[in-house]
Amino acid sequence: MDVSIIISYYSGLNILKNCLYQLYKTLNSTNYSYEVIVVNDNPDVRLEKKLQEFSSIKVINHETNMGHPAACNNGAKIAMGKYLVFMDCDIFVTDNWLENLYQIYKSIPNTGAVSATILNMNTSKIHMTGVAIHQVDMLKILRGSKISEITKDYECFDFLSSACIMIPKEIFNKVNGFDELFFNSDGDLDLTYSIKKQGYQLVTAYKSLVYHKGGVAGTMRRISINDTKALFFKKWGNDLPDGIYKIEQLYKRFSAAHDISDRYLVINLCKSLALNDYIEIIQKSLSTKIIQVYNFKQYYDFSGVSFMDFINNNLVHYNIPFIFLSDNFLCVSNNYFWFKTRACKKDITIDINGNIQFVTNVI
Repeated sequence: MDVSIIISYYSGLNILKNCLYQLYKTLNSTNYSYEVIVVNDNPDVRLEKKLQEFSSIKVINHETNMGHPAACNNGAKIAMGKYLVFMDCDIFVTDNWLENLYQIYKSIPNTGAVSATILNMNTSKIHMTGVAIHQVDMLKILRGSKISEITKDYECFDFLSSACIMIPKEIFNKVNGFDELFFNSDGDLDLTYSIKKQGYQLVTAYKSLVYHKGGVAGTMRRISINDTKALFFKKWGNDLPDGIYKIEQLYKRFSAAHDISDRYLVINLCKSLALNDYIEIIQKSLSTKIIQVYNFKQYYDFSGVSFMDFINNNLVHYNIPFIFLSDNFLCVSNNYFWFKTRACKKDITIDINGNIQFVTNVI
């Protein structure tokens, strides 16, 4: 058998069914032999009768809640495929997603894992390509950007998401699968880095597109997120590669294509402890000088920030252009009046995921 698709489930039955309907719709036209395995990690639910319309599906029921890594490992134990595809139950695939994963795997030498490009279901913008790490910051490269802005077929990363990822079973077994101590967070980063440490490449296939709903597991994922992040850094420590070069490359690419001012003021909303590192990279990549930083990180809000609430109105009239630095550039996108007023000033929004653009593109 070519491919075993392993889907981990905890809650959201209707989401799971829609995931499976879309999955089988695309698999009906594939030339690969396949099986679909659903691992139910919710001991209060029996899935067999609820999934009767999918006659060929295999279901594993956990007697206790064991976490995402254990669900993936138990699915892999009964998998017959040469390649394992791990998929969250809130992933919705598109045409040729599997073919594009396989094509990239075959065309890139020494590949150990290939991830699909994960898009946000509500916005169709990038949710995940790959992950880089700088100090204790986990950088989700280009999160929030449009997929149309990526012109490459693939890219190599230090870490990949397991939301939709293909790994040869031989390599998965070689690294002993997922570390089950990670329960519901960061186990994918640990697994893919273990694969990279064996000398394999980690690749994202940009033409393999899937959509991600998010939030299906509710609080189950969030209750352990700080513990698993601490475990990840304790396990790998100083061995982790510094991924700040990834965002430096993106900043430099922008600078080479645009007319950049020779000096900037910074409105900082970024909460990172490594703020000075990002300021240094910005100056280096854009060949510019930061003459002052206004620190407003306490106002950062993932739902959006209104500059009028806390920035002195005098600043809006400054002739020196601003850089709006944040953890995610989408948090500043609802400042139409501010950006419209300063549209001629070459103001730029930048975030630590590598997104960079003039404010004229925000408005």
